[in-house]
Amino acid sequence: AIVDGTNAPALWNNVTFTVLDGAPAETIGATFVTDFKKHLFFGKADKLTFTAPYTDNDFTAASGAGSISVGGSITGLVVFRDKLIIFTETSIYQLSGNSISDFQLTPVTTDVGCIDTDTIQEFGGDVMFLGPEGLRLLSGTDRIGDFGLAVVSKKIQNQMTSLITNSTSFSSILIRGKSQYRIFGYNTNGSIEREIVLDNAENIDWEDLATDASGALYIGNFGNNKNDRKTLSIYTVSGISTAEDTHLEAQQTEFYFEDQKEFPPKKTERNFDAEAFIKLGDYFYIFTKNRSKDFNGVTKVYKVPAKKGDFKAKLIASYSTCNDPEDCFITSATISKDNKTLVLLTYNKLFVITDFKGDDFFNGTIKTIDLEHTSQKEGVTFKEDNTLYITDERRKKTGGNLYEFTLE
Repeated sequence: AIVDGTNAPALWNNVTFTVLDGAPAETIGATFVTDFKKHLFFGKADKLTFTAPYTDNDFTAASGAGSISVGGSITGLVVFRDKLIIFTETSIYQLSGNSISDFQLTPVTTDVGCIDTDTIQEFGGDVMFLGPEGLRLLSGTDRIGDFGLAVVSKKIQNQMTSLITNSTSFSSILIRGKSQYRIFGYNTNGSIEREIVLDNAENIDWEDLATDASGALYIGNFGNNKNDRKTLSIYTVSGISTAEDTHLEAQQTEFYFEDQKEFPPKKTERNFDAEAFIKLGDYFYIFTKNRSKDFNGVTKVYKVPAKKGDFKAKLIASYSTCNDPEDCFITSATISKDNKTLVLLTYNKLFVITDFKGDDFFNGTIKTIDLEHTSQKEGVTFKEDNTLYITDERRKKTGGNLYEFTLE
C-alpha cells in the first residue's frame, strides 16, 4: 500500500494505482504504512489503524481489523525483532502479538522520541534514529522484548547540537559497503553549507537542476539564448549528497534537437533555447523557451536517454501556454516524487499537469495557476507532495528570493 499524507491509501501493482475507496476516515491522509503480522498498519496523527489479516482492504472489526491510540503524533513505524516499533516525537512504543485478540501495546520509553521520520534506519542489527539530543540506537538487551536506548553521537555532541538547532528537516542514508550511517540537515536561511567542484563540467550556460530517488543531481547545460549552439548537454553527478570529496566528475549526456537545421534559424523559428527539464524513468525531458519573433507561446518537449553519450533529442510534443512573453516563457520544470504531478514555471504562472500517461504530458489534466506576482522566476522544485519552492533571479533591486507555494 502507498500513503501520501493527504489522500486515501492506494495500491500499486507496477502498472496502475488502485485507491482504497473503502478505507475508513482514519486512514485518509495517513503518513505511514507497514506490514506487520499479516496486517497492514496505517499511521495517522496519534492513531494506528490496521486491516484484517491477509487483506489490504477489509477494515471490519468482525474480520479482525481495528485501531490503537498511542497518545502522541506518530513520527515513524518500523518492524524490528518481531515487534512493531512506533515512534512519536516524545515516546517510543512496541506492539507485540499476532492478531487483534492478543495485540499488546507497551512503552519502550516515554521520555525519548524521534524528531524526524527520515532519520530512522535499520543498521547493523539495530535501529538508529534522531532524538532531540542526538542519534540514538534502539538496541536489544539480554532480555527478550526489552530495549536499551543509547546515544551514539556523544563524541560529536557539539556538531550534533549545531545540526539539530540549525536544521528544519533531515534525511539519512546507509553506506553499507562502509558500514556508515550518514545524516543530513537542511535549512532555508540561504547559507552555503558546502562547495563542490565538478572538474570535467564546463558551464557554458547552466539553466536548470533536477534530481530523482537515486540521489543524483542533474545539471542542464543547455541555455541557448541565440539558438546557435550545436551541442547541448546534461551533467549527471552521482552520489553528490554522500560524497566526501570536494572535487567530483560528472557523466555527460550530449544532445542536439532533431528538428533544428540552422544555427541560428530565422527569427520567427527560434524555439531552441531551453531552461527547463525533468528526469523521468530512463529519460530526460527538455522543455523549450520560445524566443521566436511574433511569440506564440509554444513550448516543445524533447526526449533524451539519461545516459552517457551523444544523442538526437526526439521531439515528442508541443503545447501553447499563452501569447505574452512576459507571462509564458517556460523557465523551469519539476516533477513530484511519485512522478504523478509535473509543474512548469513562468515569470508569473504555474502549469500543473496531472493524470498523464507515460510521457504524454500535454494530454493530461493541465491547471493554470496565476501567482499574481511577476518577477524573473527561474527555479521550481517540490519541497513536499503539495508544496513547492520557487526562486527568482535578482534584477537591480528586486528578486533574488525563495518562495514557498502550496498546491491545492
